[in-house]
Amino acid sequence: MLEFIVICTAFFAGYFLACNRLDRQEAEDGDQRRSFLWHAWFGYNLLVQGGLFALAALVQFGLDGYSIEVAATLVVGIISVPLALWVLKRGTAAWFIATVLSFNPLYWVVNTLYFLRVRACFGAETEQSATPEAA
Repeated sequence: MLEFIVICTAFFAGYFLACNRLDRQEAEDGDQRRSFLWHAWFGYNLLVQGGLFALAALVQFGLDGYSIEVAATLVVGIISVPLALWVLKRGTAAWFIATVLSFNPLYWVVNTLYFLRVRACFGAETEQSATPEAA
């Protein structure tokens, strides 16, 4: 039951955070060239889900003590948070690592098709910051 609550919370919180991020990007850029909702949602969903799983594992450890399930949940949460931040920075490697570690065949298919469709959104942050400003 706890996993269901975490996943549902992460789904909606990720969507809310992704929409807010895209609104800010569009306001800053003045256009919609970086408006890729799935990319931002996947990153924020992973971030919220990882944080909640780590927190839930710590609470469960305090209540019941050590078990392999608690340890596995904590490890997944700890790995997910930095990986999500890397995904949000539009890292291509992070995208595929997070996709594989999701253990969700639906994500495997959707994220691969998404990557093939919008390759330009990956690495956009680093390319933009490496480009010198026009005088």
